[in-house]
Amino acid sequence: RRVQRGRWTVLRTWHIYSVDPGDNFFMFVARRLFAGEPVVGYTDQISTPTDADDLAEATARVVREGITGIVHLAGSEKCSRYEFACEVARAFGRSGVQPALMPGSLRPRRAGLVSTLPPWRQGIARQRALYT
Repeated sequence: RRVQRGRWTVLRTWHIYSVDPGDNFFMFVARRLFAGEPVVGYTDQISTPTDADDLAEATARVVREGITGIVHLAGSEKCSRYEFACEVARAFGRSGVQPALMPGSLRPRRAGLVSTLPPWRQGIARQRALYT
């Protein structure tokens, strides 16, 4: 409520991915596929993947336009980690993604934000082009 009354901006996002060599699911999947190792994708862990480049562009727009309040910046479609991993494999012409149910944990099975950023498949195609 304080954010909404003041000149503050909170950006909320979810499941950010890119070719950044850091720790994100896109790179985890790509590394394992290229190493010939299997990838387990949870069919029951649903999120809204968000391409880091799309997020950066949207964040710059928020700053430029002086948007305040709580802003959701995430992909426009939900998918399971299994679907996401399969799409990464397809983009690279690889196989080796195995479906599984998520073991019990503190992470929510269905989470994420849906906003107006481009769909996750579009982002995977862009990141795949940047990977090579």
